[in-house]
Amino acid sequence: MNSAIKTLLMVENVHQSEFFEKILNNNFILDKTNDFYKALELLDVEHFDILLLNLDLKDQENINFLKKLRAQHPDVPLLIIVNYYDEETPLKAFEFGAHDYLIRVNSLLKH
Repeated sequence: MNSAIKTLLMVENVHQSEFFEKILNNNFILDKTNDFYKALELLDVEHFDILLLNLDLKDQENINFLKKLRAQHPDVPLLIIVNYYDEETPLKAFEFGAHDYLIRVNSLLKH
């Protein structure tokens, strides 16, 4: 029996997906996309144990995507990965249905 977690990774930047792939590929069954519509299509036809989103929560297009995602797939566990931290980030993540959020460590090291 395969105990790997089936994961959909949605990243805005294609180059960032390589970073996540290196970390996740060994222990996760990973599908990835950088297209909002493709992510929604995949969720419509496949079961995922978790959805990982690396999105800027200050971008209105991303917020609209999250609203649509939660409306269509309210039960998919959602983990939002952010590249920055401010006081609004946790509130926004939970407001848009995240179960939790992570801050990319390498983005903190640049400051």
